Amino acid sequence: MVPEMAAARKLPGCIYYAFAQDLADANAYHLVAGWKDEAFHQRHEKATTFLQALATVVKNVRILNRLGVRYNVALQHVMIRVAK
Repeated sequence: MVPEMAAARKLPGCIYYAFAQDLADANAYHLVAGWKDEAFHQRHEKATTFLQALATVVKNVRILNRLGVRYNVALQHVMIRVAK
């Protein structure tokens, strides 16, 4: 998933893209992504890197749930704090 995550983050319209193991369930993983709009998300879903990563994942794991939530956000504030 690391190459797919890096490739997705470089795609136009990608706001964030992360894949991580669940802290409470070592057998569960989560993929979260934010896209500028539906068109950018659809391009990602059809991208070769995503399709290759998905094909690799389904050979090794079962996808029990796939949920997409679409939010229409008028304004997003990103707070970044750097520890000194």
